[in-house]
Amino acid sequence: MITSCNQTTTEKEQEKVSTIIGKKELSLKSDLMTPEVLWSFGRVSGAEISPDQSKVLYGTSYYSVPENKGNRELFVMNIDGSNVQQLTKTPGGEYNAVWKPDGSKIAFLSGHSGSMQMWEMDTNGKNSVQISDIDGGISGFKYAPDMSKIVYSKEVKLDETVHDLYPDLQKANAKIATDLMYRHWD
Repeated sequence: MITSCNQTTTEKEQEKVSTIIGKKELSLKSDLMTPEVLWSFGRVSGAEISPDQSKVLYGTSYYSVPENKGNRELFVMNIDGSNVQQLTKTPGGEYNAVWKPDGSKIAFLSGHSGSMQMWEMDTNGKNSVQISDIDGGISGFKYAPDMSKIVYSKEVKLDETVHDLYPDLQKANAKIATDLMYRHWD
């Protein structure tokens, strides 16, 4: 079941917000392609053409080597590459962005509320509204063609995780494979 709510960020929550990782100005000291130069580039992914085929929605990920983390922002441009507009500028990322089937809004996943949830915003990046409020968050969603329903996917715990087996390693980001049929491409 999808529930709708319009959550706003309080001043106290805004104080906890970390810095925004975004496009950095680069000053080259030579003509060499160094790791620092490569890390300063944004990585473009997830291009989606609008239902009327006039615009392209895409995400760009930026990384901070000193902070050891990245951030993904959403952009939109005309189909010919003109009029590039940044839609989001947040410390958390926006993922799996898609056009609503009628093209009236853009939907995406974000952890702004504390867990990964579905959000919608106007096509100009304004008026973000949280659409789902599923315990533990969701990992994907899709609109019905007539927009009467939204289906979502969620990861379900089946086996013990690294954190269950090794509670002293809370920051560990690993998977345990004990089966030869492990799908390594996931």
